Amino acid sequence: MVRAKTKSIKTFKCHYALIISERQAELISHATELYARFGTGHFFVLEKFFWTDLKRARPHFEKLQLIKNGSLDVLPGIYAAEDNYRVLYDLHQVIRHRLLHVQDPKAKLWTVNYNTPLRASKRESLARFEEIVVKGDLKNAASYVTKKKPSDCRYVLEISERQAQLISDAVELNARLGMGQFEELTCFFWSKGESMAEARSHIDSLRLIKNGSLNSSPGICSKSVDDDYRVLYDLHQVIRQATTCKDVRYDTPRQLSKDEHLAAISAVAVIPTRGKSNA
Repeated sequence: MVRAKTKSIKTFKCHYALIISERQAELISHATELYARFGTGHFFVLEKFFWTDLKRARPHFEKLQLIKNGSLDVLPGIYAAEDNYRVLYDLHQVIRHRLLHVQDPKAKLWTVNYNTPLRASKRESLARFEEIVVKGDLKNAASYVTKKKPSDCRYVLEISERQAQLISDAVELNARLGMGQFEELTCFFWSKGESMAEARSHIDSLRLIKNGSLNSSPGICSKSVDDDYRVLYDLHQVIRQATTCKDVRYDTPRQLSKDEHLAAISAVAVIPTRGKSNA
């Protein structure tokens, strides 16, 4: 048998700079952690959406955890999860770590959150996140320099295309949950076969508790929706437009938040990588 020759094929990997405020950074950190926890079946984190109806909602969180993991007491850790969830948790770690050191550099109570982030993903390097000074027009995300003064409140998050797309998914999901669109959670149960119907039943119960209806939910601009969820959806709009294939067109991002300007994003590097192909 003649073995085919292996050729080295050059491909290109895009990296992005996302310029964000401290508030936007905190919301991305929370959203990526939330998505990662859903991936490991930690549905108790849904409590944040049900503070006024927690007693009615909690049994449904527990049922979803049982369907996903088969137990309420033993839940898989992040290292048992698919790599996308690990990447999301890494993003959460990186942002949380830096923000804590900026906000409280001389913390009296040192917790694990202050520790240097330890990469969980098998294939994706940790993102780079630091304070910056913006030069010129904020719309040009490539126009910045590393921060010099501790009082500066703008940050740059340098991420791969994969990380950008996962952030976009995470912030969109969080925004939709903030509107009571809990049907979005069904994607975490696609592999459960017959249990999918049971999971959908509990998800519908959560929708009824939150919105009083299975047929409608508040829109993103509704007065009943907290502005944080509009900030999250704005982040999704900005990242989606920058990372989507040119053949797919979305409307120009429009600021929905009442008091938070749109983030800025641009490609900052195209890194050549080499793969192998048989010829």
